[in-house]
Amino acid sequence: MAFASEAGPGPGAAPTVYIVDDDEAVRDSLGLLLESHGISSEGFESASRFLAAYRRGQGGCLVLDIQMPGMNGVEMLESLARDRFDLPVVVMSGHADAALVARAMNAGARLVIAKPFREHELLAAIKEALSFRAS
Repeated sequence: MAFASEAGPGPGAAPTVYIVDDDEAVRDSLGLLLESHGISSEGFESASRFLAAYRRGQGGCLVLDIQMPGMNGVEMLESLARDRFDLPVVVMSGHADAALVARAMNAGARLVIAKPFREHELLAAIKEALSFRAS
């Protein structure tokens, strides 16, 4: 798999939270939540859309839904792991059984949170992922 480009952000660029979820309402509400906390975000409706747009080296983190048509979140994580993906990943799932959580963690997810979640839970997970990236 090839990312769109190897160019990274300019100096001092704010990290971006990339939201990959096939549910437009989820993408929009998460984007508004993050914006209200001064966090930049960009939403994608599918794994393939994200993979086509992401440029390796950009700061931030990925917030990824497990259940999506086409390439699901775990398949995407496994593919990214093979390519040595460089962003921390927070996985969201309304259907996270123990085997799926283990598979996501083995593929590189930093955190897995269950839907429905409280806003502060997601914000804490994202802030942890962003701080992991900064360290």
